[in-house]
Amino acid sequence: MENEVEKPRNRLERMFQWAELPEREDIYTWKGTTKWGNHDLYPIDKSERTYGWMGYFTIWFSQGISISSVTLGSAYVAYGLSAGETLGAVLGGTIIASAIAWLCARPGMDYHIGYTVWNRVGFGMRGTYIPMGVVALGGMVFAGIQAYYGGQAAAIVLSAIFPTFHSMENTLPESAAITTKNLIGMIVYTAIFLVILWFTPPHKLKRWLYPSALIAALVISSPGHLRLVRASGLSGLSNA
Repeated sequence: MENEVEKPRNRLERMFQWAELPEREDIYTWKGTTKWGNHDLYPIDKSERTYGWMGYFTIWFSQGISISSVTLGSAYVAYGLSAGETLGAVLGGTIIASAIAWLCARPGMDYHIGYTVWNRVGFGMRGTYIPMGVVALGGMVFAGIQAYYGGQAAAIVLSAIFPTFHSMENTLPESAAITTKNLIGMIVYTAIFLVILWFTPPHKLKRWLYPSALIAALVISSPGHLRLVRASGLSGLSNA
């Protein structure tokens, strides 16, 4: 590796050189950083396989009680489904999605490789950019939805701490589909999220996983319990 002559970079490569993953020397990464791989793409090092069944269960549990998942019910009801039909649709969709997720995750369980590498089996080295692009677009949409809801949560916290923020006048037009407070909250949420993402690698996030899942479960279940009490239970749910 030390005797290899580095090929001159073209303009596009130089432009995005800042985003390249630096080569690591603390773990074995086969061929270091090349055009087709780096330590994020090679089989995960044993020292970084820190998640057990409880960790993965908590991840999926957290996804299931996230704001995006919880709002599915109200979205389906708004489209005209009854409460019972909504429960059936969400449950059925979850079962199908879980089966697909398990099948897609099996190569990672056996060979400790990620989605981007496993795609090369079916799409080839260059063709894999197609599913990667699809996933990237979906990830941007999901991240945007999460940032919007996270911004609303941050705005509520800021309003509770600072009375002046609570009474802040909205300076954005109605066509913006967001208020000034929620926009500031989204910026604050995104800044906190990026800082955590930058300084905490995924294999070290487990320390925050369990408390965050517990807090999220309490936050999500409390309004649901309150609504059930006010509605006198689940009676008439199928006709709702």
